[in-house]
Amino acid sequence: MTHPASAPQPVAPTSIRVGFFLLLAGAALMILAGLVVTTAGYQGDPAAPLEFQDSVVRNQRIVGFFNMVLGLVIAGLAAQLHSGSIRSRRILLLVLAIVIVLDVMAFVFRFVGLSFGLIPMVLALGGLAIFRPTANDYVAACSAWRKKRAQNSHPESAPDRESEE
Repeated sequence: MTHPASAPQPVAPTSIRVGFFLLLAGAALMILAGLVVTTAGYQGDPAAPLEFQDSVVRNQRIVGFFNMVLGLVIAGLAAQLHSGSIRSRRILLLVLAIVIVLDVMAFVFRFVGLSFGLIPMVLALGGLAIFRPTANDYVAACSAWRKKRAQNSHPESAPDRESEE
């Protein structure tokens, strides 16, 4: 038995595409900056106590490691934006909030350089773009499209309305 072809998936609005590229650029910056910070040694005053230098290097490595890992997570979740996934967008928002707080703190306390001040701005702009009203409408339309497609692929599992009346 063949089913009528369902309507194609809605086309992603510009805000989703812009947000995707901003998040991808932010993730690439995170990975690159994380690699640099993780491998860099102490760059401050050489007359500082060794305990302080070790503390700064340890904090740099922690921030760099988390940036590399979360950069990969952001890239993976951003790749799902075009499908209009509600769950991945919510998880992405949580990860963005964590990264923004972590990187701003690392930048303010001078554990890292200027790139960690730029990363939160790029990610925040990307996060704003993927939650614009047009993006919200797109995600809702994709959700409805997936439900309709699931019902068309399994019509026997859909409730029989005639027997209910």
